[in-house]
Amino acid sequence: MENYIKTLLSKTIKPSKNLEDNDLLTEEENIGDQILLHSPEEKDTKSPEEEEVASLSKRGYKLLHDGLYDDSIVCFEKILAIQPKNAYALVGIGDAQRKLKNLSLAMKYYETVLDDNSCNNFALFGMADCYKAMTQYSKAIALWERFYATEPNNITVLTSLADSYRKINDFSQSKKYYEKVLALDSSNSYALIGLARLYFTEKDYDTSIYYLNTILSITTDTKTKIRVLTSMGNCYRKMKTFNLAVDYFKKALKIEPENFYALYGMADCCRGLGKNEESIYYWNAILKNDPNNKIILTRLGDAYRICKQYEKAMPYYKKALNIDYDMYAVLGIALVYKEMHLYNEAINKLNQLRMQKPRHFRAYVEMADCYMCMGEKANAEAILLSYLSMGMSNPLVESKLRTVRNS
Repeated sequence: MENYIKTLLSKTIKPSKNLEDNDLLTEEENIGDQILLHSPEEKDTKSPEEEEVASLSKRGYKLLHDGLYDDSIVCFEKILAIQPKNAYALVGIGDAQRKLKNLSLAMKYYETVLDDNSCNNFALFGMADCYKAMTQYSKAIALWERFYATEPNNITVLTSLADSYRKINDFSQSKKYYEKVLALDSSNSYALIGLARLYFTEKDYDTSIYYLNTILSITTDTKTKIRVLTSMGNCYRKMKTFNLAVDYFKKALKIEPENFYALYGMADCCRGLGKNEESIYYWNAILKNDPNNKIILTRLGDAYRICKQYEKAMPYYKKALNIDYDMYAVLGIALVYKEMHLYNEAINKLNQLRMQKPRHFRAYVEMADCYMCMGEKANAEAILLSYLSMGMSNPLVESKLRTVRNS
C-alpha cells in the first residue's frame, strides 16, 4: 500500500478506562458493515469485452446484495480472467469474502486495489470494516477519519466512527459522532441506539431512557421494539425501580413470549421485589429453551432455597456444577445445608469454596455463622481472622468479627 495509508494505520488511539460491560441492546447491529454497490461508468459505445465485463459486474453485485456470496465470487473471477486488475471485481471479491468472514483473504483483495489506486474509496471502506470485524478499532478509526475529512456529512462514515470509538470506550468521541448523525437525521435509529447504550454504560439511566423512548415513538420494526422495551426495563431494573421495569418486560413478552431478555428481566425484578415464587416461573421459562444455562440453574436453585423448597433447590445447584464450576452454586448448596442445620456439611462446602476462591468473603462469614450455631466461638473467630490475615479488608467480615467477640 501507499506510504500515507500505512501512516494512517500506524496511528494509535488509546482506549479510555474500561467500564463495566452493559446489557443494553445486546443483539449485534449490521449498520457499519456496508456493501457499497457500484458498476463501471456507462459509455456510449463499448467493445464486446467491455460489454461482458459490465454485465458480469452488474450480476456479481446483484448476487452480492442478495447474500449469494459464493455465486458473486464466481462472477467476479470471470471478470479477472479477462481483466486481472479490474478494481470492481477485486473489491467485489473482497466484499464477498468479508461477508463470509474470511477477513484476511478479503484484505488481500482490497490491498491489491489500493496498490494500484490508493484513493479507491470502495476498497478503503471494505478494509475499514475488516479492521473493525477483527477488533482492530484504532486502524478502522484511522481510515474512517480519512473519509470524514472529505465527507463530513456521510452518515455511514459518522456511524462507523461513533461505533468504533464506542468499542474502545472513548465515549466522548463516540457521542460527538452520534450527535452529528442526529443533526443530519434526527430519527436515525442507529445513532439513537448508540447514544442509549453509551449513557447506559455510564449509568446515566434517565438519559438512556430518553433516547430509548425516542426510538420507541418512531420505530415500526417489531424486533427493534422488543429490544428497546427490554432495554428500558433494564434501565429501570438497574435503578431498582422494579415495578416500572416489570411494565416494560411484560410489554416485550406480549410481543414475544419466549424472549430471553424479557424473561430474565422479569425473573430478576421478581427477585428484587421479594416475589421469589413468581421468579421461579420465569427462571423455569428460560430453562425450557436453554436447559444447560448454569447461571439460570443457579438462580432457580436460589429461588427454591429462599422459598425453603430445599429438595427442589439442590438438583439445580448440582446440575449447574455438572456443567461447569460455579461458586454461587457451591455457596447455594452450603446455604441449604446451613438452613437445614446440617452445619458440618455446610462447612465442608464452604471450605471447598474457600479453597477455590480464597478471597471470597461470603465463605468466611457463613462459616463463622455455622461455627457460632455449633457453639464453637473460637473457630468462628479464627476463620474470620484468617481472611483478614491475607491483608484483605471487608466491612461485613469486620462486623461479623465484632459480633463474635461480643457474643
